[in-house]
Amino acid sequence: MHRWLTCALFLLVFPVAGAQQPPAELSRIQGAVFDAITRAPIPAVRVTGPGVQVTGPSIEVVIATDANGLFVVENVYPGRVLVTFRKPGYVAQTVPYDFIAGRGIENANIFLAPTGIVTGRVTNPQGEPAANVEVTLLGYRARTQGREMVRFAVSRTDDRGEYRLVDVPSGRYLVAFGTVFPVDDTSGPKRIFPTVYPGDSDFTKAGTIEMRGGEELRLNNVRLESDQGLMSIHFINGPGESAKDVVFQIGYRTQFSDSTTAGAEDFAPIRLHIDAGESLSRTIWPGRFGVYILVVYWAAGDGSPQSIVTPVEFNGPSQSTDIVLTPPKGHLKIHAITQQSDGRTVPLGTARIGICHAALTACSSSGFWISKINATPTFLNTVQPVLGSDGFLDLPAVVPGQYELYSLTVPNGFFVATAHQGDRDALTDGILISEDSLPLEIGVRPNAGILRGSVNDKEGHAVQNAMVAVLPEPPKDRAKLQSLRRAVRTDPAGLFEVQNIIPGNYRVYAWSGVQDDAYLDGDFVARFKSFGVPVNVTTVGEMNLKVLNER
Repeated sequence: MHRWLTCALFLLVFPVAGAQQPPAELSRIQGAVFDAITRAPIPAVRVTGPGVQVTGPSIEVVIATDANGLFVVENVYPGRVLVTFRKPGYVAQTVPYDFIAGRGIENANIFLAPTGIVTGRVTNPQGEPAANVEVTLLGYRARTQGREMVRFAVSRTDDRGEYRLVDVPSGRYLVAFGTVFPVDDTSGPKRIFPTVYPGDSDFTKAGTIEMRGGEELRLNNVRLESDQGLMSIHFINGPGESAKDVVFQIGYRTQFSDSTTAGAEDFAPIRLHIDAGESLSRTIWPGRFGVYILVVYWAAGDGSPQSIVTPVEFNGPSQSTDIVLTPPKGHLKIHAITQQSDGRTVPLGTARIGICHAALTACSSSGFWISKINATPTFLNTVQPVLGSDGFLDLPAVVPGQYELYSLTVPNGFFVATAHQGDRDALTDGILISEDSLPLEIGVRPNAGILRGSVNDKEGHAVQNAMVAVLPEPPKDRAKLQSLRRAVRTDPAGLFEVQNIIPGNYRVYAWSGVQDDAYLDGDFVARFKSFGVPVNVTTVGEMNLKVLNER
């Protein structure tokens, strides 16, 4: 039987003017913190409840677990408290607890996922140690709309070319090696990544590494590439046109940034004048691998304003891109209606919609969905299209091709039931945009599905903070609509509830100690497909799961 020990407790009290007296009965919490892999207790974990608001003063509780990983917090004010558990070498975890006066929370067991370490060595093109090279670990992070690539860890090489990246969560990563140096006479120094692991300047040839919690991974030596690519943009007048007051800006709305314009300090708007029958080229150093957005605004020969938004993928080697100053001819009309609970249909008004070109690899990030340009001669930006109050949206001047429906904002409890272009199922077969596109008709219905349940480990204990993912089975697995893929985390009791599920056939998975975007990684999910639980979601369902990565 464990003996519960009270740890050092610090209360920081901030008086509040006119505050009421604290309630006669307070609450308490006791529990233990364990390693999510070894199940060993973790000592010296910092436990904090920051900014707790109560009827009396505001307090912050700070304690540390004892040698057996145990913690006790006494005299906690009633209400909802976000408690954070943090220690170097582990992924921090924040858990909400509802404290009730006179009632304590017992056996609050927390499982922290250990992090890992990545080491290696970098040389210059001549094979000598490369010092002061920035080494960046890149991975995906799930967002409400899609996912984005972010920096998980950054380090620099020492005089021996050695680097060490610490506190790396379990997951799959890309490794990029860069430096800082002058790129031209006008913009000053700019950071670029000339090489990706295992050693190439072409981002498409980058290999992934897999980090498992608690491990130290030594990578093969990497030799920096000597060639660094340029992006040449060639502006061409349309037939018989004379573009005036051309303004273009290069936006970097990709894996590393939500910014539409990449930061004016890097890529400020540029003014040009191109006479009829002439063209003009501009060459730049790209700042990072990925997809750049070219936003171009100009005045046609008759003075009418024109604009285009064009994505350009840059993978490292030098490349040239032609921009013809003629608006694209593609045209798409969208109409969305909502069926109410009483059977009436009403327009789905003022809803944001996300559509992306099927050939664009970065569509999982909302920065690449079709945008409408909001332009003036001095400032350019783009905005995500929004359906009108009547449920209609007209998208002119779109590059022809096949597109995918990625996102549509619907009310809570509703779901996208249908999306058709004539007889074409736009969810599974995509959207075709041309000069004479068929309209896209979208139907939204009420009574989205709900799935509730619990997650246990192989000993039958509840697993807190496990990821539960609900992923579509064929044919809906071909659809890119993000609301078809849902993921939540279990609460302190190992319980979960997934809401707003589109009715249909799914496979349900549960993992512990994985990144938030793991369920979007097809290679990762494929390893566990035989363990996923098939389920048909209609209205409300319940199920019990076991964590898969413990089998």
